[in-house]
Amino acid sequence: MKADRHIATVRAAICIGLAALFMLSGFAKVADSQGFITTVQAHGVVSAPTATFVASSLPWIEVLVGVGALWSAANGYGLRRSIFAAALLFGIFSAYAWFLVASPPTKPAGCGCGFSKAPVEDWSWIAWRNTASTVLLGVVALTRYRFAEPERAAVMAS
Repeated sequence: MKADRHIATVRAAICIGLAALFMLSGFAKVADSQGFITTVQAHGVVSAPTATFVASSLPWIEVLVGVGALWSAANGYGLRRSIFAAALLFGIFSAYAWFLVASPPTKPAGCGCGFSKAPVEDWSWIAWRNTASTVLLGVVALTRYRFAEPERAAVMAS
């Protein structure tokens, strides 16, 4: 039972970190929405209207995932689901980055990742980073442990 408490505590800590990452990143993109739209359009992956829609929606999705992770950490419910949602989001970011590895923008463009605005010439580091995040978060979210005690009870006991 002690192992469950530690696992739930680790999951709660991961949720707090994810909440901070996604909420800060999302709000930074909202604060400079035109800059983020320009960045996504510069990638040349989708048409300008689609890039505008994606760049306008994505920051709010990040904030929503962040708020969900924070709520899960505070209440002890849904820790695995929140981590899995973050893994899915990182999976989408990974696929996008791998696409840019295979077909980079004609001119170096910013990544739009978090707070970085620096132009990216080699997308492979970003693709590998996002892929590793996806896999690690997926493993944490999907791993079952041998004790059946609910996560909430384990978190509350600590």
